Amino acid sequence: MVLPAPTEAAPSLPASSSAPLVQAATPAEFEPQRTSSQDDPARSQKADQVRTRDLENQKQAERRAKVEKKNVEAAERRKKAAERHRRYAEKKARQEAALEQRALEQRQEARKRAGPFGLLAFDDGAESPRPASFFGN
Repeated sequence: MVLPAPTEAAPSLPASSSAPLVQAATPAEFEPQRTSSQDDPARSQKADQVRTRDLENQKQAERRAKVEKKNVEAAERRKKAAERHRRYAEKKARQEAALEQRALEQRQEARKRAGPFGLLAFDDGAESPRPASFFGN
């Protein structure tokens, strides 16, 4: 298939050379744009400082969170230890009170067996006190 020849030439483009066509297709607005780091070194430096500060703040916040967590855990351990000690002290007090009560009851029982004005005499092998009289029984 054969195409007909163009009857009109482009009015703004010269028909003699193809170089102006390439040049016209790439205007100055298609130049590569500069990046922000190329744009302004001071701005780039500030952005780096901001990122560094943010990173440091984040690390510091993490350290604070760890310290706070340790403080909370230590407070919980102290609270548990105090509760354990309180229970121990109560148990010990109950045991001492029971021991004192038994000793008191034993003394009262011994007095009952001795009689109103009796003396308590202890034999070498006697396990419990027994009343003794003035009359030598």
